[in-house]
Amino acid sequence: MLLRIPNFLLVLLLTHYNVIGIEFSREKMLHYRDRVKSMFYHAYNGYLEHAYPLDELKPITCSGMDTWGSFSLTLIDALDTLVIMGNETEFKRAVDLVLANVKVDANVNVSVFETNIRVVGGLLSAHLMSGRVKDMNLDPGWPCSGPLLALAERFAQKLLPAFNTETGMPYGTVNLKYGVHRYETPVTCTAGVGTFILEFGTLSRLTGNPHYERIALKALQALWKSRSTIGLVGNHINVKTGAWTATDAGIGAGVDSYFEYLAKGALLFQRPLLMRQFNEYEKAINKHVRKDDWFMWVSMTKGQVSLPVFQSLEAFWPGVLTLVGNVEDARRIMLTYNQVVRQYGFPPEFYHINNLETVAGREGYPLRPEVVESLMYLYRSTDDPSFLHIAAGMIEAIDQGAKTKCGYATVKNVNDLVKEDRMESFFLSETTKYLYLLFDPDNFMHNDGSEARIVHTTNGECALDAGGYIFNTEAHPIDPAALYCCGSKRQKDVEMLQKFEDNIDFVSLLDLDDPALKELGKKLDEKDLSTEAKDLGISEEDQDRAVYFSRNYNYDDVEYEVEKEEDVPQYVDKKRDEREQVGSAGLGVEAVEVGSQQTHIPAPVTNEEEQRKIANREMKKLVNNVARIDKALKHNKRTGQSSEKLTEMLKKMKHEYGAVLNASKDLERLDIKRFVKQLEKEAKAAKVPVVAAECEGCCRKLDERSDSIALRKMLNTVYGKHLYPRQGVRFVQGPICAESDKPTIEKQYFNIPPEVSSTEEFSQTLDVIEAIDFSTFKYSRLALEQFDLLSAPIPGFASLFTGGSQVLAKTVANATVMLLRQVCRRLQLRSAAYSTVGGINSFTTRTHNCGELRLVNEGEPVTVFGWLAFKRLNRFLILRDSYGTVQANLGEAGMQKYADLVRSLPYESVVRVNGKVRDRGADRNKTMTTGDVEIDVEEIEVVNAADANLPYSMRTEPNEKTRMKYRYIDLRSSKMQENLRLRSSLVHSMRRFLVEKSHFVEVETPTLFRRTPGGAAEFVVPAPKPNIGHCYSLPQSPQQFKQLLMVGGIDRYFQIARCYRDEGAKSDRQPEFTQVDVELSFTTQENVLNLIEHLIVSSWPESMADLKPEAPFQRLAYADAMRLYGSDKPDLRIPWQIQDCTNHFESFLKKAEDKEFAARTIVARGVGRNVTNAMKKDWKRIIGLNPLGTNFDVFTPAKPVWFKAMDRERFMGDFGVGENDAVVIAWGDSESVQWTLGQMRNLVADTIGLRAQQQMNFAWVVDFPLFVKNEETGDLESAHHPFTAPIPQHEERLYQNDKLMDIRAQHYDLVMNGVELGGGSIRIHDAKQQTYVIEKILGESVENLTHLIDALASGAPPHGGFALGLDRYVALLAGRGDANQSIRDVIAFPKSKEGRDLMVNAPVIPCPQVADRYGLKFDLEKQGANDESFGQNRDSCQGVF
Repeated sequence: MLLRIPNFLLVLLLTHYNVIGIEFSREKMLHYRDRVKSMFYHAYNGYLEHAYPLDELKPITCSGMDTWGSFSLTLIDALDTLVIMGNETEFKRAVDLVLANVKVDANVNVSVFETNIRVVGGLLSAHLMSGRVKDMNLDPGWPCSGPLLALAERFAQKLLPAFNTETGMPYGTVNLKYGVHRYETPVTCTAGVGTFILEFGTLSRLTGNPHYERIALKALQALWKSRSTIGLVGNHINVKTGAWTATDAGIGAGVDSYFEYLAKGALLFQRPLLMRQFNEYEKAINKHVRKDDWFMWVSMTKGQVSLPVFQSLEAFWPGVLTLVGNVEDARRIMLTYNQVVRQYGFPPEFYHINNLETVAGREGYPLRPEVVESLMYLYRSTDDPSFLHIAAGMIEAIDQGAKTKCGYATVKNVNDLVKEDRMESFFLSETTKYLYLLFDPDNFMHNDGSEARIVHTTNGECALDAGGYIFNTEAHPIDPAALYCCGSKRQKDVEMLQKFEDNIDFVSLLDLDDPALKELGKKLDEKDLSTEAKDLGISEEDQDRAVYFSRNYNYDDVEYEVEKEEDVPQYVDKKRDEREQVGSAGLGVEAVEVGSQQTHIPAPVTNEEEQRKIANREMKKLVNNVARIDKALKHNKRTGQSSEKLTEMLKKMKHEYGAVLNASKDLERLDIKRFVKQLEKEAKAAKVPVVAAECEGCCRKLDERSDSIALRKMLNTVYGKHLYPRQGVRFVQGPICAESDKPTIEKQYFNIPPEVSSTEEFSQTLDVIEAIDFSTFKYSRLALEQFDLLSAPIPGFASLFTGGSQVLAKTVANATVMLLRQVCRRLQLRSAAYSTVGGINSFTTRTHNCGELRLVNEGEPVTVFGWLAFKRLNRFLILRDSYGTVQANLGEAGMQKYADLVRSLPYESVVRVNGKVRDRGADRNKTMTTGDVEIDVEEIEVVNAADANLPYSMRTEPNEKTRMKYRYIDLRSSKMQENLRLRSSLVHSMRRFLVEKSHFVEVETPTLFRRTPGGAAEFVVPAPKPNIGHCYSLPQSPQQFKQLLMVGGIDRYFQIARCYRDEGAKSDRQPEFTQVDVELSFTTQENVLNLIEHLIVSSWPESMADLKPEAPFQRLAYADAMRLYGSDKPDLRIPWQIQDCTNHFESFLKKAEDKEFAARTIVARGVGRNVTNAMKKDWKRIIGLNPLGTNFDVFTPAKPVWFKAMDRERFMGDFGVGENDAVVIAWGDSESVQWTLGQMRNLVADTIGLRAQQQMNFAWVVDFPLFVKNEETGDLESAHHPFTAPIPQHEERLYQNDKLMDIRAQHYDLVMNGVELGGGSIRIHDAKQQTYVIEKILGESVENLTHLIDALASGAPPHGGFALGLDRYVALLAGRGDANQSIRDVIAFPKSKEGRDLMVNAPVIPCPQVADRYGLKFDLEKQGANDESFGQNRDSCQGVF
C-alpha cells in the first residue's frame, strides 16, 4: 500500500530535519582536518618505518609486502597527498627516493589497470604538483618534461604491449620485463579496458606524443561498440574477440571507473563524444539497473535483476553525477547510501538491499574512499553541512575500528570489526586526501579559477593552477591548464590570435549603414584625424629603402607604387562556406555566413614563378607599411626603429637561406642509385639459406647484413659438411644456430606495442571557436562537436523548495519513507521493529552480538546472548558467541544481586545479559576486538546452564577423537567457525559464478541409484517391499545423471553433489563427501579447463587475496609428471625433480632377476642438516607399507661413504650436490623407484616446511592413459572411468588390441599443492563406441547401462565436465596451502578413519525387525565379537536403527 501523508506534515518533517544538528562550524572543520592529517601521517610513517620499499604496509604485524608489482606503491600513491597537505620538504625527499629506487624493468607480472591508475597516475600528478613546491629542482622544460614525467612514460610504455590485440582492448596482466605471456588469459574486466584515457591522454598532451591517447581512445571505442541492445555493458570481456564472458551489468566492481573516465575524460580533454557516451549509459542505467535510489546487478541483455546488492565501490556514482552537474540526483543517492554508512560506520563491500545486512564473505571494509569522494564533490557543490557530518562519522569509525599501532588495517568484517593485516595504498592516496579536502576549505585544490600562477615555459607564458583539477580514479589530480600549456591546441590558439592581430580591420567593426556614421563622414576634416592617419604618403627615403631590399634580396619584380591597390585572385573555400552555414543546433548562437567581411585568402598556386610574384607583392606591402609607421612615429616626435630591425632581420635571412641552398646542392651529388643496387644485392644473397642446428628454436643469426652469396655458401660448407657432422649435431637449412643455445624466456612473451594510426583516434576535426573574425566568433564547429554536452544542466525547479540538506525523492512514497527514516535517526527514536529488521541480529531477541560492540555504542542499551567463556572475581563475565567476545561487568550492585548465581555458573552455560555499553577507560583490553568497552549489567539470566563436568574446556586443545565425539562443543571453536563460514562463502561465490555469470542450471540428481561399472566400490542400500531382495547403490558421483541431462538438453549443468565411496577414510578422504559437479555440451577439453580456472579465480576468498592464483594454470603431461615427480599429483612448490643415476649404481646394485632395473635420485637442496636417523627409519617404515615401495636410502655429504662400490665424488659432481643438501637414492624396478621417490619427495619436503608454506600452486595433469592393467588379474581397466573418450587422434586404436595401452584419454586432473582437487573428462557420446569399450575392452556387461546406451543413441551432443572435491579444496584454503590439513576440519560432522561417526556411534547393527523388513540376515555374534561398539548397540534396538 502506498504510504501517504498530508502536505503540512511533509513540510514539517522537512523543516524539522533541516534544523536538527545541521551546523558545522569552521573550528569543527579545522579540527577534523587536523584529525585526518594525523591519520595520514600515522599510516605514512608506519609504512616508511616498517614496509618501505615494499608495496604496502601490513599494519597488524608491522611488516611489509609486495602486492601490485614491487615498486614502492604506497610511496608513489602518497606523493601528491603530501603536497595537498602542505609538506613540501617530505615531498622532495620522497620524490628522490622514488627516482632513485623504483625500477621499471623488474621481472614481475603486474595488473595493467592498477599500474596505470596508481603508478602512472601517481607519477603524473606528482610531476604536475612539483611546480608548486618551493626550491624544487625543476626541469627547464617543465611542465612539458621532467624526471617524474619520464618515469611515468616508461611505465606506460611497459603497459603498451597489453593493448596489442585485435580489438585494441588490453590484456589484464603484463610482465614489466618481458611483456604479455602467450598464455595470458584474454578475459579482463570492463574497467580494465576503459580506465586509461586520463593517464594516457595526459601523457600525450604533456609529451607531444599522441600515441598514448589514441590507444586509450581505441579501447574506449571498442567497449562502446560492444554494448548490448539495451545500452549496457557486462562485467568481463574477451579482449581478443570482443565477446562478453560475464554479462552482469551494474555500476560497481569491474565496471565502475569505465563510466567515471568517460565523464572525466570528456571534461579534461574537451571531448563531447565521451560525454555523449556517458549520458547514454546513464539513461540505460537509470532505466534498467536503478531501482529507486539503489543500483542492482542485472542482465546486460534483458535487464533482469541478478543480484540485489549494494557494493561500496558504487558510491563513486554520486560524485561523478555531481561533477557533470546532476547534483540533485547525486544528493538523493548519497543520502540513500548513508543508511548503510550509519548502520556500520563505514560501508561493507557488499550489502544486501532486501535483507538490510552484509553479504556473507563480503563483509569487509578495506578503507575504501568512494563514499568520501562523493561527499567531497557534493559538499563543494552545495555547501550542505550534512555531508560534513557523514564524513566526520566515518573518521570516527575508521579511527576506532581500523587503527593499529603502525597504521590502519582493512576491516575484515564490519559486524565485529575484526581486522585484516593489510593497508591498501589507496588509503593514503584517496581516502585521507578526499577527507582532508572536505575539511580544508582554503586548500589550493578548491581554486574556482579566480587565481592562477603565471609560469614561463619553453612554450611561452602559461597560466597554471587555475583550478578545475580532474582526479583520476586513484585520486591523483591533473591540472588541465598544464595539459593546455604543453598541448598543440595552445599553439593553434596563439596562431589564431596572432592572425587576428595581424589582420585586424577596425572599420569592419563598425556598422557603415549607421545613419550617425554617414552624418559624421560629412563633418570630418583632416584636422580631426590622428597623426598616424595623416602621414600615409611615401617619401624618397621609403623609395630608397625599397631599392635596397631589391638589390640585396633579388626582388627584381617588386613594384614600389605604394598607393596602388593590387588585384589579387580570390580563393573561396567551398567546404568552409558549407560548414559556416550550419546552424549551432540549439546552442543559442548562430553561425555567421561568410560575407564581405571575410579576409580574402590567396588562391593556391602551382607555378613557382607565380608563387614568387605573390611573395614579392606581400614583401613590398610589408616594407612600405613599416616605413610609414616609422615616419608617423617620427612626426609625433617618437623614435621608430622598426624598419632598421626589419632590415637586419632580412640580412640574416638572406645568409641562412643561402646556406640552405648550398646544402641542397650537396644532396644532389648523392649517388642514390648506388644505394638501390646495394639493397638489391643483399636481397639476392638473403635467398641463399644457411644451415641451422636443430635446438628447440634457438637460432643465432650470424649473417643478418651479409650481401655475399659466396660467404653464405662457404658457411654452408663449413658447418654442414664439417663442424656439425663431426659433433653429431642434426641440422637443417636456415640461420646458423649454436648447439648450446636454449630457448629463452622472451619467447614465452610478446612485447610489441600496438600501432594506432591517426585515423583510428576519436578525431575532433573541429574546434570550439573556428576563428575570430573582427566582429564575431564563428561558432559552427561548436555546434558540430556538441560542446554543449560539456556544460552542466540548470538546477531543477524543485531545488528551490528542498533546502540545503534534503532533496525531494522521485515519488511521494519514497520521499516519505526516506524522510521518516532520517528524522527518526536524527532524534534517535528507535523502535524494536525498526532496529531489528535486517543485519546479523535480525529476527532474534538480541540487539547486538558479542563481537560488534565499540565505543560508538557507548550509552546504548543492549541485549546480548552468549556462552560463558570465562569469569573473574565473580564480577567480570566474558561471553562468547560466533562473532567474538565481550566483557560484562556486574558492578557492585550486580555482585550483590547475582553473587550466588555467578559463583555456581558453569562454563559454557548460555547467558543473556541486559545492560548499557560503557567505556572501559584505562582498563581497556587491546587483545579483544571489543576491549574498549564493556556491558554495565542491569539484568542477567541463565538461559541454559551447562553440565559442570564437560568432557573438555574450550581453552584446551583436545585430541581429534575427543573433538569428533563431542563435535557439538568443538563447533563452537573459532577454528571451526571460520572454516565452516569459509566453506559457506565459497560455495555461495561458486554458485554466483556458475548461475549468474555463466548461466549454468543447478539440478539435483537422485541419491538412490544402481551400480556403475568401474571405479571405486559403492555402498548398497537394501530396498523394502515390494522390492525386497534388491538393493540401491549410493552414487560415487552423478556421472550418468549429468550425461543424461546433456542428452535432455540441459546443456550447462552443475550441482553441489553429495557422493559416496566405499574406501578407506584417509586424511583427505571420507566415505561421504561433497563435490562441485559441472557438465556442459558442445565443449572441448581446453574449454572445460578454462571454465574451472575462471570458477576458482572468480570465487576466490577475498580474505586470501594475497594467495590468489592467476589463470591459466600450468599444464603438465601425465608422463612428465611421473618421470619428474613420481606422482600424478605433484606438489610443484617443491623444487626438486627426479633424475636418473642408473649408470652410477647398475654395476653393483642390479640383481639378476631385475628386468627393468633403474636407479634414480632426488637432490633435496638445503635439507642435509634436518635429516636424522629417526626420520630415515620412519620413512622406511612408511614406504614399506605399500607394495610399490622399493629400496632407498638418504645420504648427506657429511657422511664420507655412501656405497662402498660407488664413486661418491663423481656422483656429487654430476648432480651438483652441495654440503647442505640431502640425497635420496632409490633402486629396483623402474615403476617402484618412481613411486618411492615421489613419496620421499613429499616426506623430505615436510622436514623444512615446504608443504606447509602459504602458497597456492595449481596445475593441470593431462594426457592420461585411457586404460591401465590390473596387476593381479592382468585385465584392462579404465584409468578414469569407462565413459571417458580418447583423444581424437587415437580413436582408431580402440579397435587395435596391440595399441590399447598407447591410447591417451581426454581426461584431466586438477592438482593443488600436491593434492588432487578433482578430475574430469570429455565423454564418449557415441552409443556404439561406448558399448564397444564396455563390452569388448573392459569385459563388462552393458545390461546395467541400457538406459545410458539408449540415451546416447537418441542423439547425444558432445559433452564433458569436471568434479571438484569441495572438502579437499576448502581444507587447503583453510590451511592457506598446507597440504597436510585434514578435511575433517572443514566438515561439520565427519567420519573417523575407520568410517565411523563417533558422536552418534554409527554404524550400528540393525534390529531384527528392521533386518526382516529388508530381507537381511547378519551374523550378529560374529560382528559383535569383532567390535565393542556393535555389542553395546545390540540390545538397545527398539525396532529402529
